[in-house]
Amino acid sequence: MKLSKHIEGIAQAFRRPRARLAQPYSISGVWKADLFLGTTDADRWVATSVKVNPTALQGARGLRIGIVPASHTETDAPYRDDQRNLIVCPLLHDGNFMQVFYEGWQVVLAFFRADASVPGEVALPRPAARFAAKMLEERPEFPVIEVYEALEAFAQPELLKTDVQRANAVVTRPAETEVSTIVAPIATSSGRPASTETTDFDPDA
Repeated sequence: MKLSKHIEGIAQAFRRPRARLAQPYSISGVWKADLFLGTTDADRWVATSVKVNPTALQGARGLRIGIVPASHTETDAPYRDDQRNLIVCPLLHDGNFMQVFYEGWQVVLAFFRADASVPGEVALPRPAARFAAKMLEERPEFPVIEVYEALEAFAQPELLKTDVQRANAVVTRPAETEVSTIVAPIATSSGRPASTETTDFDPDA
């Protein structure tokens, strides 16, 4: 899908139900997208639904991909959901894409709820999240696209590059112990222990 020529209509459809009738039939549900995946050089994008709960995925005309946490699925391999007409991609959550996506979304929601100001610590307890909101607060007079492009320079995507290496595993086992002496009580005629006796023990006997 060529996003640039549809982005204004998609934004209007998101805000006003009546505007959804003006969308092309083939992408009439694209306003439900949580994310657009694609490339800026070719301006080709795929409307994507991102849900922590896989049952919340909704099929719609124009939506093509669903992203859910891998912990909620039996496999981390992509699969086709024929009922929703989506290609579902399970991704890791903790410390990975799903967590980063929702933490960023929480910053935006808290920022808007605070009337485009930095929310209080109770809303965004992490300093990094409040700093991101502060950068948004400092740019109220600029269009969203321009703010996004300006902040993209601070993203440091090179920090997300992963260098995969095979670790050298060393298997260690505890040292074997040998029993050479046994201390045992000597019973009296009454059956009660009266003393102890030390006996050398030969494990090979």
